[in-house]
Amino acid sequence: MTDPTNRFVDLRAEASVLGSVLLDNAVLPKLTASLEDEHFYREQHRVLWRAFTALKGPVDTVTVTALLKDRGELKAAGGGAYLVELTDKTPTSWNAEHYAQIVRERAALRALHGMLRAGQAVLEEDELDDPFVVVDKIERDLTSALRPLRTQQASFRGFKRCADINAKIVATRQAIEGAVSELATSWPEIDRMALMPMATLILIASRPGVGKTIFATSLANLWVDEGERVHYFVHEDTAERLYYRCLAQRSGIPFGRIAGLVQNSTNGPNAELDWDILRGWMEHYADPEGIGGRLTWDDTPRLTVDALRLRCRQLAREEGVTRFFFDHALEIQAPRWVKKRNEQVEYIAKGIRDAMAELNTAGVVLSQLSRSAEPPERKLGKPPRISSLKESGALEEAARLAIFLTRDEVYGLDQNVDYLHPVEVWVKKATNAKTGRTHLMCDPGRTLFRSPSGSEARMLGMAENAGTTYHETVKAHGMNYNRGGYTPAPTAVPF
Repeated sequence: MTDPTNRFVDLRAEASVLGSVLLDNAVLPKLTASLEDEHFYREQHRVLWRAFTALKGPVDTVTVTALLKDRGELKAAGGGAYLVELTDKTPTSWNAEHYAQIVRERAALRALHGMLRAGQAVLEEDELDDPFVVVDKIERDLTSALRPLRTQQASFRGFKRCADINAKIVATRQAIEGAVSELATSWPEIDRMALMPMATLILIASRPGVGKTIFATSLANLWVDEGERVHYFVHEDTAERLYYRCLAQRSGIPFGRIAGLVQNSTNGPNAELDWDILRGWMEHYADPEGIGGRLTWDDTPRLTVDALRLRCRQLAREEGVTRFFFDHALEIQAPRWVKKRNEQVEYIAKGIRDAMAELNTAGVVLSQLSRSAEPPERKLGKPPRISSLKESGALEEAARLAIFLTRDEVYGLDQNVDYLHPVEVWVKKATNAKTGRTHLMCDPGRTLFRSPSGSEARMLGMAENAGTTYHETVKAHGMNYNRGGYTPAPTAVPF
């Protein structure tokens, strides 16, 4: 016969409590005051919890395995493989106290169930004459059954003492001491307005064709040059094509020409020279001790949010990744039980945000602005609206920094986009920073964003004052601009 108390068991919550401790030892002191081994239903989990609380030093797979071996309980605990499985399947250590609350509540329900069955058995006894015997037994059993809930120092949720809050403040302070809370983009135009926050989601959005992927790969290369380890999840393109963009940014060889060189279908007097330059940069990216060791890709199709979070955790732990890119956010899959599209997007946004907070890393998410949300007669200098986000309002809500990219060409003000041109960078949302607009220069050939030069900045200022486009101002002052070719000439690897 099936044990009815199984209805009052949440093995996933039990495993998540244990996995949270392995991921972050800082949560253990918060749990030991309110959680005991008897609150776990599975004996395997009870053995592990006793081992966790017995250790005086760090709690990890190595120390726990060693202690269990000494006690002869390693097999009863599921072996070392089960410890690794616990860390991989735990969604986030940030919710450890909530997981522990679930475990305590299930323990109380099991105890109440047992109490009621015992009371029923007493009532069915033939010799029972005094009802107060039953009342007394039920009162005693009820006190015991509710003990898992009262080990929180109070019998209701939300109860806190000043000492508890002080301990949390001190723990938070210690956790962030020496940690980076904000990071620069290396573009002074943006950094003067708002630095990019850590441990959260950063949103980059534009209409199709404006260059959000160029912006993202340019930013990734800048961070790689600063020594950061970057991982790029590709959901809308392929890793190879985005790698070509990085090669174009480094070498100065146009993106379209690189594909021809790779396929050996590009001829001309400079083909061999370009190939030699490209090979040099390819070798530079292949160096595990150089920039190649700090930039990795993943173009697995249709990744779910939970799979994505698991990979982020593994990459942060095993590869030391500190910056993640997600291109494109709306291609990430929500669980099947989340039916409505707005709820799916909200699940995706919160999943990425919570993963970045848990790992104290930055997550740059790319999304689209709707083609129909902005009027074609949009005036120069008018910002795009938050409502322009295509199905991505939840992304904006979850992000601490939101940057929108626009340019004159997509609004019909200037149709030529095959040459160097300015892009408006709108900081639409920034926590503890100011919002506003600045400009970067986009080179479509090299698939590169860069800061404007002195003359370009002057032309931008003159165009804004005159209410015209950048290229109209350039033409009016008799200046030429490059419609293709190398801007600048290809550059060899700086060995």
